[in-house]
Amino acid sequence: MLLQATTTTAQNIGSPVTAYWPVMIFFVVAIVFPVLPIVLGRFLRPAVYGKGKMRPYECGIDPTTDAHSRFTVRYYIVAMLFLIFDVETIWPLPWACLLYTSPSPR
Repeated sequence: MLLQATTTTAQNIGSPVTAYWPVMIFFVVAIVFPVLPIVLGRFLRPAVYGKGKMRPYECGIDPTTDAHSRFTVRYYIVAMLFLIFDVETIWPLPWACLLYTSPSPR
């Protein structure tokens, strides 16, 4: 009797969906947990908008120009040159390390 295998019927096993309940609950909590404070804050905060409140904050100093000032193209060119040279220096580094550690053919 001790070595006899136990048999289970289909009623005892359950549906395949029941195995995914913890995963589904996790996803629901992962979505509700960050969204709930945003929604509650939207309804609970006071809607007081004034000229002083809508001004940009500049470390306590009164702003001298409009917040939406345009940048010159020179800053864009400097940023693009930085990215080009940054990528240009990163790509050869693994190649140089691999070449340095590989045995030389004789």
